[in-house]
Amino acid sequence: MTEVDRLAVILGGVSLSEFESVARSIFADPTVMLIGQPGWRTIDAVHNDRRTLGLAKVTGRAKTQNGILDWSCVIKVIDPSLGANVAAAWVNVDIEEQVYELGLMVDEHLPFRPAKCFRTDRIDDGIKLFWLEDLSDAPHPPWSLDLYLTAARHVGEFNGQLALNPPELPFDLPVDVHRVRRNAGANLENVTSFYENRTDPIIMKALDGVPPESVVELSELWGKLHEVSPALPHGVVFGDCHARNLFPFKNETVAVDWAGLAFDPIGADVSVLIGSGLTWGIDEALMIVENERLIFDSYLSGLEAAGWSGDLLDVRRAFFTHFPLYLGFSAILPEWIRSGQIEVRRDFAEARYGATLEELPGRMPPITARIPGYVDELRGLLA
Repeated sequence: MTEVDRLAVILGGVSLSEFESVARSIFADPTVMLIGQPGWRTIDAVHNDRRTLGLAKVTGRAKTQNGILDWSCVIKVIDPSLGANVAAAWVNVDIEEQVYELGLMVDEHLPFRPAKCFRTDRIDDGIKLFWLEDLSDAPHPPWSLDLYLTAARHVGEFNGQLALNPPELPFDLPVDVHRVRRNAGANLENVTSFYENRTDPIIMKALDGVPPESVVELSELWGKLHEVSPALPHGVVFGDCHARNLFPFKNETVAVDWAGLAFDPIGADVSVLIGSGLTWGIDEALMIVENERLIFDSYLSGLEAAGWSGDLLDVRRAFFTHFPLYLGFSAILPEWIRSGQIEVRRDFAEARYGATLEELPGRMPPITARIPGYVDELRGLLA
Protein backbone atom coordinates (compact mmCIF):
# COMPACT_ATOMS: atom_id res chain seq x y z
CA MET A 1 0.00 0.00 0.00
CA THR A 2 1.38 3.40 -0.97
CA GLU A 3 1.65 6.34 1.42
CA VAL A 4 -1.26 8.05 -0.35
CA ASP A 5 -3.40 4.92 -0.04
CA ARG A 6 -2.61 4.57 3.68
CA LEU A 7 -3.46 8.20 4.34
CA ALA A 8 -6.67 7.88 2.32
CA VAL A 9 -7.82 4.97 4.49
CA ILE A 10 -6.88 6.73 7.74
CA LEU A 11 -8.33 10.13 6.87
CA GLY A 12 -11.40 8.45 5.43
CA GLY A 13 -12.08 7.14 8.91
CA VAL A 14 -12.00 10.60 10.52
CA SER A 15 -15.50 11.83 11.35
CA LEU A 16 -16.75 15.31 10.59
CA SER A 17 -17.00 16.00 14.32
CA GLU A 18 -13.32 15.12 14.74
CA PHE A 19 -12.35 17.49 11.95
CA GLU A 20 -14.55 20.08 13.59
CA SER A 21 -12.79 19.67 16.95
CA VAL A 22 -9.48 20.39 15.20
CA ALA A 23 -10.89 23.55 13.61
CA ARG A 24 -12.27 24.67 16.97
CA SER A 25 -8.85 24.22 18.53
CA ILE A 26 -7.20 26.16 15.70
CA PHE A 27 -9.53 29.13 16.15
CA ALA A 28 -9.80 28.70 19.96
CA ASP A 29 -13.53 28.95 19.37
CA PRO A 30 -15.91 26.23 20.65
CA THR A 31 -18.73 27.47 18.41
CA VAL A 32 -16.94 26.77 15.11
CA MET A 33 -18.94 24.77 12.57
CA LEU A 34 -17.45 23.27 9.44
CA ILE A 35 -18.71 24.13 6.00
CA GLY A 36 -18.46 21.10 3.78
CA GLN A 37 -16.04 18.20 3.97
CA PRO A 38 -12.35 19.05 4.55
CA GLY A 39 -9.86 18.11 1.85
CA TRP A 40 -6.28 16.93 2.08
CA ARG A 41 -3.12 16.33 0.10
CA THR A 42 0.06 14.48 0.96
CA ILE A 43 3.22 16.35 1.85
CA ASP A 44 6.29 15.05 0.08
CA ALA A 45 9.03 14.45 2.64
CA VAL A 46 11.91 12.07 3.19
CA HIS A 47 11.08 9.86 6.19
CA ASN A 48 14.14 8.40 7.88
CA ASP A 49 11.91 6.61 10.39
CA ARG A 50 9.76 3.87 8.90
CA ARG A 51 7.23 4.36 11.71
CA THR A 52 6.18 7.61 10.04
CA LEU A 53 3.46 6.49 7.67
CA GLY A 54 3.00 9.91 6.12
CA LEU A 55 2.15 13.59 6.37
CA ALA A 56 -0.81 15.41 4.89
CA LYS A 57 -2.06 18.98 4.80
CA VAL A 58 -5.75 19.17 5.72
CA THR A 59 -7.78 22.21 4.62
CA GLY A 60 -11.34 23.36 5.04
CA ARG A 61 -13.76 26.23 5.66
CA ALA A 62 -15.60 27.01 8.84
CA LYS A 63 -18.20 29.36 10.26
CA THR A 64 -16.59 31.21 13.18
CA GLN A 65 -17.42 34.12 15.44
CA ASN A 66 -15.45 36.26 12.98
CA GLY A 67 -17.23 35.04 9.89
CA ILE A 68 -16.50 32.30 7.40
CA LEU A 69 -12.77 31.52 7.43
CA ASP A 70 -10.37 29.03 5.87
CA TRP A 71 -8.45 26.71 8.17
CA SER A 72 -5.62 24.23 7.73
CA CYS A 73 -3.35 21.94 9.68
CA VAL A 74 -0.86 19.14 9.09
CA ILE A 75 -1.57 15.60 10.21
CA LYS A 76 1.33 13.31 11.04
CA VAL A 77 0.61 9.58 11.10
CA ILE A 78 2.83 7.22 13.08
CA ASP A 79 2.65 3.46 13.55
CA PRO A 80 4.78 2.56 16.61
CA SER A 81 4.10 -1.16 16.09
CA LEU A 82 6.44 -1.21 13.09
CA GLY A 83 9.44 -0.77 15.37
CA ALA A 84 12.35 1.54 14.69
CA ASN A 85 14.64 0.94 11.75
CA VAL A 86 18.37 1.17 12.46
CA ALA A 87 18.68 4.79 11.38
CA ALA A 88 15.89 5.84 13.77
CA ALA A 89 16.63 3.52 16.69
CA TRP A 90 17.58 6.44 18.91
CA VAL A 91 14.24 8.30 18.85
CA ASN A 92 11.22 7.72 21.09
CA VAL A 93 7.81 8.40 19.57
CA ASP A 94 6.18 8.22 23.02
CA ILE A 95 8.16 11.31 24.03
CA GLU A 96 6.98 13.13 20.93
CA GLU A 97 3.37 12.26 21.75
CA GLN A 98 3.67 13.64 25.29
CA VAL A 99 5.37 16.82 24.11
CA TYR A 100 2.45 17.52 21.80
CA GLU A 101 -0.38 16.18 23.94
CA LEU A 102 0.70 17.86 27.18
CA GLY A 103 1.97 21.09 25.63
CA LEU A 104 5.51 20.59 26.91
CA MET A 105 8.64 22.57 26.00
CA VAL A 106 6.70 25.80 25.53
CA ASP A 107 8.18 28.89 27.19
CA GLU A 108 7.27 32.40 26.10
CA HIS A 109 10.81 33.52 26.94
CA LEU A 110 12.38 31.02 24.54
CA PRO A 111 12.61 31.63 20.76
CA PHE A 112 12.34 27.88 20.08
CA ARG A 113 9.11 25.91 20.48
CA PRO A 114 7.16 22.90 19.25
CA ALA A 115 4.63 23.28 16.50
CA LYS A 116 1.19 23.83 18.00
CA CYS A 117 -0.75 20.60 18.40
CA PHE A 118 -4.52 20.84 18.06
CA ARG A 119 -5.42 17.23 18.75
CA THR A 120 -3.88 13.79 19.18
CA ASP A 121 -5.60 10.48 18.47
CA ARG A 122 -4.87 6.79 18.72
CA ILE A 123 -6.78 4.66 16.28
CA ASP A 124 -6.84 0.99 15.32
CA ASP A 125 -3.65 -0.99 15.89
CA GLY A 126 -2.15 1.82 17.97
CA ILE A 127 -1.62 4.20 15.05
CA LYS A 128 -1.09 7.75 16.32
CA LEU A 129 -2.36 10.93 14.70
CA PHE A 130 -0.87 14.33 15.51
CA TRP A 131 -2.87 17.31 14.23
CA LEU A 132 -0.26 20.05 14.00
CA GLU A 133 0.17 23.67 13.11
CA ASP A 134 0.36 24.33 9.37
CA LEU A 135 3.76 25.89 8.68
CA SER A 136 3.34 26.24 4.93
CA ASP A 137 4.08 29.96 5.13
CA ALA A 138 7.35 29.43 7.04
CA PRO A 139 10.73 29.50 5.27
CA HIS A 140 11.42 26.11 3.75
CA PRO A 141 14.73 24.53 2.69
CA PRO A 142 17.02 24.92 0.99
CA TRP A 143 17.84 27.68 3.46
CA SER A 144 19.88 30.79 2.97
CA LEU A 145 22.82 31.43 5.27
CA ASP A 146 20.73 33.97 7.18
CA LEU A 147 18.16 31.30 8.01
CA TYR A 148 20.86 28.95 9.29
CA LEU A 149 22.26 31.75 11.42
CA THR A 150 18.82 32.55 12.83
CA ALA A 151 17.97 28.94 13.62
CA ALA A 152 21.40 28.32 15.19
CA ARG A 153 21.00 31.30 17.51
CA HIS A 154 17.52 30.22 18.56
CA VAL A 155 18.71 26.66 19.20
CA GLY A 156 21.58 28.06 21.26
CA GLU A 157 19.19 30.08 23.41
CA PHE A 158 17.00 26.99 23.86
CA ASN A 159 19.96 24.82 24.91
CA GLY A 160 21.45 27.48 27.15
CA GLN A 161 18.23 28.35 28.96
CA LEU A 162 17.30 24.71 29.61
CA ALA A 163 20.82 23.91 30.80
CA LEU A 164 20.46 26.66 33.42
CA ASN A 165 16.81 25.88 34.22
CA PRO A 166 16.10 22.19 33.55
CA PRO A 167 12.40 21.58 32.85
CA GLU A 168 10.28 19.23 34.93
CA LEU A 169 9.10 16.49 32.58
CA PRO A 170 6.75 13.53 33.14
CA PHE A 171 9.30 11.13 31.60
CA ASP A 172 12.99 10.42 31.90
CA LEU A 173 15.08 11.82 29.08
CA PRO A 174 17.46 9.42 27.37
CA VAL A 175 21.07 10.32 28.14
CA ASP A 176 23.95 10.59 25.66
CA VAL A 177 21.87 9.65 22.66
CA HIS A 178 24.75 10.74 20.43
CA ARG A 179 26.53 7.54 21.48
CA VAL A 180 23.48 5.46 20.59
CA ARG A 181 23.36 7.05 17.16
CA ARG A 182 27.00 6.25 16.58
CA ASN A 183 26.43 2.61 17.42
CA ALA A 184 23.12 2.28 15.58
CA GLY A 185 24.69 1.26 12.29
CA ALA A 186 24.82 4.58 10.43
CA ASN A 187 28.33 5.36 11.58
CA LEU A 188 31.98 5.44 10.54
CA GLU A 189 32.98 2.29 12.40
CA ASN A 190 32.85 0.14 9.31
CA VAL A 191 35.63 1.83 7.34
CA THR A 192 37.51 -1.38 6.63
CA SER A 193 35.90 -2.06 3.26
CA PHE A 194 36.26 1.62 2.36
CA TYR A 195 39.99 1.51 3.00
CA GLU A 196 40.45 -1.86 1.31
CA ASN A 197 38.80 -0.45 -1.84
CA ARG A 198 40.36 3.00 -1.65
CA THR A 199 41.78 2.71 -5.19
CA ASP A 200 38.40 1.94 -6.74
CA PRO A 201 37.48 4.66 -9.29
CA ILE A 202 34.21 5.47 -7.51
CA ILE A 203 35.96 6.13 -4.19
CA MET A 204 38.87 7.95 -5.81
CA LYS A 205 36.44 10.25 -7.61
CA ALA A 206 34.83 11.21 -4.29
CA LEU A 207 38.15 11.72 -2.48
CA ASP A 208 39.80 13.61 -5.34
CA GLY A 209 43.23 13.47 -3.74
CA VAL A 210 42.20 13.47 -0.07
CA PRO A 211 44.24 10.78 1.70
CA PRO A 212 41.94 7.87 2.62
CA GLU A 213 43.90 7.66 5.86
CA SER A 214 42.21 10.92 6.88
CA VAL A 215 38.83 9.22 6.72
CA VAL A 216 40.10 6.37 8.87
CA GLU A 217 41.56 8.81 11.40
CA LEU A 218 38.30 10.77 11.48
CA SER A 219 36.53 7.57 12.51
CA GLU A 220 39.13 6.80 15.17
CA LEU A 221 39.05 10.32 16.62
CA TRP A 222 35.26 10.29 16.63
CA GLY A 223 35.41 7.15 18.74
CA LYS A 224 37.83 8.80 21.17
CA LEU A 225 35.59 11.86 21.41
CA HIS A 226 32.69 9.63 22.41
CA GLU A 227 34.79 8.12 25.18
CA VAL A 228 35.09 11.52 26.85
CA SER A 229 31.80 13.12 25.77
CA PRO A 230 29.82 11.97 28.86
CA ALA A 231 32.02 14.34 30.88
CA LEU A 232 31.12 17.37 28.76
CA PRO A 233 28.54 19.89 30.05
CA HIS A 234 25.05 18.52 29.39
CA GLY A 235 21.56 19.90 28.99
CA VAL A 236 18.24 19.26 27.27
CA VAL A 237 18.67 19.03 23.49
CA PHE A 238 16.08 18.87 20.74
CA GLY A 239 17.95 15.96 19.16
CA ASP A 240 16.85 15.61 15.55
CA CYS A 241 17.91 19.18 14.89
CA HIS A 242 18.14 19.26 11.09
CA ALA A 243 16.82 21.92 8.78
CA ARG A 244 13.84 19.86 7.60
CA ASN A 245 12.53 19.74 11.17
CA LEU A 246 12.93 23.46 11.83
CA PHE A 247 11.00 26.50 10.62
CA PRO A 248 12.90 29.70 11.45
CA PHE A 249 11.13 33.02 11.67
CA LYS A 250 12.69 36.33 12.67
CA ASN A 251 11.83 36.02 16.36
CA GLU A 252 11.39 32.28 16.85
CA THR A 253 12.08 28.89 15.36
CA VAL A 254 9.29 26.31 15.35
CA ALA A 255 10.30 22.65 15.51
CA VAL A 256 8.59 19.38 14.63
CA ASP A 257 9.62 15.76 15.38
CA TRP A 258 10.29 15.92 19.13
CA ALA A 259 10.98 12.20 19.45
CA GLY A 260 14.72 12.92 19.69
CA LEU A 261 14.49 14.99 22.88
CA ALA A 262 17.40 13.99 25.12
CA PHE A 263 19.97 14.97 27.74
CA ASP A 264 23.16 15.36 25.74
CA PRO A 265 26.28 17.54 25.55
CA ILE A 266 25.61 21.23 24.95
CA GLY A 267 26.52 21.66 21.30
CA ALA A 268 25.04 18.38 20.08
CA ASP A 269 22.09 20.19 18.49
CA VAL A 270 24.24 22.52 16.39
CA SER A 271 26.33 19.48 15.47
CA VAL A 272 23.24 17.96 13.83
CA LEU A 273 22.06 21.26 12.36
CA ILE A 274 25.34 21.91 10.58
CA GLY A 275 26.28 18.31 9.84
CA SER A 276 22.96 17.32 8.32
CA GLY A 277 23.28 20.28 5.96
CA LEU A 278 26.04 18.33 4.21
CA THR A 279 23.52 15.68 3.15
CA TRP A 280 20.68 17.69 1.63
CA GLY A 281 22.17 18.43 -1.79
CA ILE A 282 25.45 19.81 -3.05
CA ASP A 283 24.48 23.50 -3.15
CA GLU A 284 23.39 23.48 0.48
CA ALA A 285 26.46 21.45 1.43
CA LEU A 286 28.79 23.95 -0.24
CA MET A 287 27.16 26.81 1.61
CA ILE A 288 27.54 24.92 4.89
CA VAL A 289 31.23 24.06 4.47
CA GLU A 290 32.02 27.65 3.53
CA ASN A 291 30.18 29.10 6.52
CA GLU A 292 30.34 26.41 9.19
CA ARG A 293 32.14 28.58 11.71
CA LEU A 294 29.73 31.50 11.22
CA ILE A 295 26.79 29.22 11.96
CA PHE A 296 28.56 27.70 14.96
CA ASP A 297 29.38 31.17 16.32
CA SER A 298 25.72 32.16 15.94
CA TYR A 299 24.85 29.18 18.13
CA LEU A 300 27.41 30.37 20.69
CA SER A 301 25.79 33.81 20.69
CA GLY A 302 22.49 32.13 21.54
CA LEU A 303 24.05 30.27 24.46
CA GLU A 304 25.57 33.51 25.75
CA ALA A 305 22.28 35.40 25.33
CA ALA A 306 20.65 32.77 27.54
CA GLY A 307 23.24 33.41 30.23
CA TRP A 308 25.17 30.19 29.79
CA SER A 309 28.86 30.79 30.53
CA GLY A 310 30.60 27.43 30.25
CA ASP A 311 33.81 26.53 28.44
CA LEU A 312 33.35 27.28 24.75
CA LEU A 313 35.96 24.67 23.85
CA ASP A 314 33.69 22.07 25.42
CA VAL A 315 30.90 23.25 23.12
CA ARG A 316 33.25 22.83 20.17
CA ARG A 317 34.09 19.34 21.38
CA ALA A 318 30.37 18.60 21.53
CA PHE A 319 30.12 19.86 17.96
CA PHE A 320 31.99 16.70 17.01
CA THR A 321 29.46 14.37 18.66
CA HIS A 322 27.49 14.12 15.38
CA PHE A 323 29.33 16.15 12.78
CA PRO A 324 31.79 13.38 11.77
CA LEU A 325 28.82 11.14 10.98
CA TYR A 326 27.65 13.49 8.25
CA LEU A 327 31.11 14.57 7.11
CA GLY A 328 32.20 10.96 6.83
CA PHE A 329 29.23 10.08 4.64
CA SER A 330 30.87 12.03 1.85
CA ALA A 331 33.62 9.40 1.77
CA ILE A 332 31.82 6.28 2.99
CA LEU A 333 28.73 6.62 0.80
CA PRO A 334 30.73 6.02 -2.41
CA GLU A 335 31.91 2.72 -0.94
CA TRP A 336 28.31 1.76 -0.26
CA ILE A 337 27.51 2.70 -3.85
CA ARG A 338 30.42 0.60 -5.12
CA SER A 339 29.38 -2.43 -3.07
CA GLY A 340 25.67 -2.07 -3.74
CA GLN A 341 24.95 -1.77 0.00
CA ILE A 342 22.98 1.43 -0.49
CA GLU A 343 20.82 0.01 -3.27
CA VAL A 344 17.98 -0.98 -0.92
CA ARG A 345 17.75 2.70 0.12
CA ARG A 346 18.37 4.18 -3.30
CA ASP A 347 15.13 6.18 -3.32
CA PHE A 348 15.82 7.63 0.13
CA ALA A 349 19.45 8.52 -0.65
CA GLU A 350 18.65 10.10 -4.01
CA ALA A 351 15.77 12.13 -2.56
CA ARG A 352 17.92 13.33 0.32
CA TYR A 353 20.99 14.26 -1.72
CA GLY A 354 19.08 15.49 -4.74
CA ALA A 355 21.17 13.42 -7.17
CA THR A 356 21.36 9.89 -8.52
CA LEU A 357 23.71 7.41 -6.88
CA GLU A 358 25.75 7.43 -10.06
CA GLU A 359 26.20 11.21 -9.82
CA LEU A 360 26.99 11.42 -6.12
CA PRO A 361 30.70 10.43 -6.06
CA GLY A 362 31.53 13.24 -8.46
CA ARG A 363 29.76 15.77 -6.25
CA MET A 364 31.56 14.86 -3.04
CA PRO A 365 35.05 16.43 -3.48
CA PRO A 366 34.11 19.89 -2.10
CA ILE A 367 33.00 18.13 1.10
CA THR A 368 35.68 15.46 1.39
CA ALA A 369 38.31 18.17 0.88
CA ARG A 370 37.42 19.46 4.37
CA ILE A 371 38.07 16.16 6.15
CA PRO A 372 41.82 16.65 6.81
CA GLY A 373 41.22 20.08 8.38
CA TYR A 374 38.56 18.76 10.73
CA VAL A 375 40.80 15.82 11.61
CA ASP A 376 43.50 18.27 12.66
CA GLU A 377 41.03 20.28 14.74
CA LEU A 378 39.53 17.27 16.48
CA ARG A 379 42.98 15.89 17.21
CA GLY A 380 43.82 19.19 18.88
CA LEU A 381 40.60 19.27 20.91
CA LEU A 382 41.33 15.81 22.25
CA ALA A 383 44.99 16.51 23.09
